[in-house]
Formats: sequence, C-alpha cells, structure tokens
Amino acid sequence: SSLLTAALFLGSALTLGGMSSPARAASAAVPAAPQPGDSPSRPSFLSDLRSGWAETRRHPWFIANVLGHGVWHLSAGFLLTLGPVIAIGHLGGGTAWVVILQSGTVGMLAGVWVAGRRRTRRPLAGVAVGASAYALPLAALAAGAPLPIVLGAYFAAMFGLGVLDPLWETTMQQRIPADALGRVGSFDALISFAARPVGLAVAAPVAAAVGTTAPLAVAAVLVAAANLAVLTLPDVRAADDAFTGTGATS
Repeated sequence: SSLLTAALFLGSALTLGGMSSPARAASAAVPAAPQPGDSPSRPSFLSDLRSGWAETRRHPWFIANVLGHGVWHLSAGFLLTLGPVIAIGHLGGGTAWVVILQSGTVGMLAGVWVAGRRRTRRPLAGVAVGASAYALPLAALAAGAPLPIVLGAYFAAMFGLGVLDPLWETTMQQRIPADALGRVGSFDALISFAARPVGLAVAAPVAAAVGTTAPLAVAAVLVAAANLAVLTLPDVRAADDAFTGTGATS
C-alpha cells in the first residue's frame, strides 16, 4: 500500500505541475506594465489570511463541510490507534488488521473510479453521505463485530471517501472564485491535518481510562451527525448547475 500511495502522489505531482490557470497564462503572455508607485513586495501573510477568511465566511456550505471533515479526521485517529488493538485481541491478530486496511485501499480506489464516471447534480450531498460512511467501521469495532463485518464496513467507509474527494475538489473549483481558491482551501487543509494528529494523540489515553467501546461508539455518532447535518443547508441540496461558472456565493 505504501508503494501505491507513493505512486499516486507522484502522479498527482506530475499532473498538477503541468497545469496552468487562465490567469497565469494571460499574465505570462501579456506582462503588466509597471505603474508609478508600484511596490515589488508581495501581500503579507496576515493580509492573505484575512482575505482568505473573508471569502471563506461567504460560503456556509464550505464551513459546515470542513467541520464535518474535521470530525471524521479526528475519529480516524481513534480508529487507526484502537483498531489494531481490537484486531489483535479479538479478530485474529495483526494479519486481520492488514486485511482490513487493504480492503479500505480497494474501497477508496473503487470510490474514485465510480465518482469519475457518474454525473452528480448534487455533489455536496454525495460528499456528506460519503464522509458519514466513516461511522460504519467505528460502529462495527465498537460493537465487537466479526471480521467480515468490519471488512465490509471499512470498505464502505473508504469507498465513501473515494467518492468524496473528487466531488469535493470539483465543487470547490466551481463555487469558489479562482483567485481565492488557494486561500480558502488552506482552511480545509488546516482543519483536516490538525484534527487527525489530535485523535492519534488522545485515543490511547482515553481508551486506557474508559476502554475502547465508548470512544469508538461516540466517534461513530459524531461522524454521522456532523456530516449528515450538512444536508440541512439549502446550498448543499442545491444542484450545482446553479453555481457552475457563475462565481455564485452562498
């Protein structure tokens, strides 16, 4: 799986490196004439941060989804810490955990494949349902389900995340102005990258205090609730035809 992950990252790097935005192409073709009083300095970090947050606040659907993603990333820290313990103690050993992880790899690849071949008019609804599927393996492990059930649950969870990723990235590009996309997207990355290490750090101490069942069960409920609650927002249920190419805001 590590080799496959490395290959995917390499492919992403090569693909993204060859992309150029229309704005960049235009600026390269027609250099801007210097104006009196122009400053060669770039905008400050704080200026970029403020403008990025100002744009982010205009999109409630984005904030709600990012918070939901943060919850499942936090819960993933619990699953990846406590899952191996449960697998070794109750599901047949370390081999069982390896098989579970590989089922997730297959599920994610299948989800990405399906997402790229189906036209979805309400992609954010698919994003919400895909993220909520991560509750399935959390619940299965909390309930002490047998290995086949855990395998199926983790496959479904990673299938959901495989569907989520292309739909989420495409929706961001359609609904957020291109010149603000990087700054807005950085808030998504910040929440996601910060939440999982927190889950990894606190999972073992929490489990030592209360056992593995309670934290996994609570995590399952939070993942399902936080992500399915996003479906209550009108902009999530709206078809993306109303947003594509319009630069519409929420």
